Amino acid sequence: MPFFFCQQILKGKEVLAECQQSGAFSFASGTGGKVYYLTKDINDTFLQNYCDRLEKNIFHRSKAPNLSDESFGTASGISLKFKLTELETKCGMLQAKMQAAGMYMFQLLSFSWQERLKTTVVPEQCIMEFSRNFPLDALSEAQAAQTMIASGLPKRIAYANAYSFIDDVDYVMELAAKEEDDGLLSLYASGNGKQEA
Repeated sequence: MPFFFCQQILKGKEVLAECQQSGAFSFASGTGGKVYYLTKDINDTFLQNYCDRLEKNIFHRSKAPNLSDESFGTASGISLKFKLTELETKCGMLQAKMQAAGMYMFQLLSFSWQERLKTTVVPEQCIMEFSRNFPLDALSEAQAAQTMIASGLPKRIAYANAYSFIDDVDYVMELAAKEEDDGLLSLYASGNGKQEA
């Protein structure tokens, strides 16, 4: 039942009783009474700011990036890494939990395999690999490596510090040396397959 606001002072128990009984207000002619619905004056700007703040807090508390943000789409390189730092931390925590659960799983399986299959498995030698779906900024990393090499740093240090996707620098250096040797051999090879002196 709607609530009404009456801008007139009602006098008398009879009028009040009538209003309670019928659920409506009646005015004598010429009294100038006014009856209308109670409504809230809704401020759109206040509501929009409140919703924006709620959305920002939800993404902040859940440690998830807002992919629909305009500034997120134009970000690249280092700024993109900073925007994804909280999500990366969350992924690292989940990875640690999964590794602990995986170690427990391999321990249970090793007991079972040893009893049933007579096969010895060392759980510590089982490897679980996780890969992130993080966009690499290969262009800026290559430019940083070239700048380091041009400034006089050894390639080993430049590769270790500039490239985020290189885990084993020694292996990369061996591959580069082997590739260079193969290229030199193919340059010195003659048409009959013999090397020239």
